[in-house]
Amino acid sequence: MQDNVMMRVYLPPCYKDMSEERFPVIYLAHGMFQDESAWTDLGAPTAADAMIADNQLPPFIMVMPAEEGLTSPFGYVLANEIVPYIDSHYRTIADRRYRAVGGFSRGASWAMHVVSRNPSTFSKLAMHSIGDYDPDDFKNWIKKLPPELIPDIYIDVGDKDMSRAKSEWLDITLTQSRIVHEFHLNEGDHNRAYWAANVRDYLRWYSANW
Repeated sequence: MQDNVMMRVYLPPCYKDMSEERFPVIYLAHGMFQDESAWTDLGAPTAADAMIADNQLPPFIMVMPAEEGLTSPFGYVLANEIVPYIDSHYRTIADRRYRAVGGFSRGASWAMHVVSRNPSTFSKLAMHSIGDYDPDDFKNWIKKLPPELIPDIYIDVGDKDMSRAKSEWLDITLTQSRIVHEFHLNEGDHNRAYWAANVRDYLRWYSANW
């Protein structure tokens, strides 16, 4: 893996004690002009600690990489360098069923991009307040996708988000294509307060059925 890739890795509270166990992995992408600290600032690790300790969630690993600039090969690096690195350095369940990827704003666009080009790597895709994306590219992807590689899909957006229509278009397109997914229109805007308010719901969805 490239030496300049920055990321934070969250390990569940029981990781050291359960030394023979392997864990699912959630990969989380950040928004524009942010870095690997973004999901920590939203409270994801703190929420995971509390919910796992309270038996609300199964234990899992979270990987929060940094995207370096607007022209970075982040999608390729995530699927082809970061995932193998994490599988070789941590006790992961190296199986598509136990890998999820998601992000907020620009990170949601990256998550879509990564899964569309690596459908056999991830089984769950979450897009929180998605930013820009290519509608034709998305339509072509879901049209050609084999049924066994259709990921679980979660979409959410705030009711005051100026980019709300982009999330609603995804919901309509998936519905018309008869692809099962979740769509949530919540109270809020396109900001950290919105994502932080919903981070526990995100973690519940990512880790469901693990």
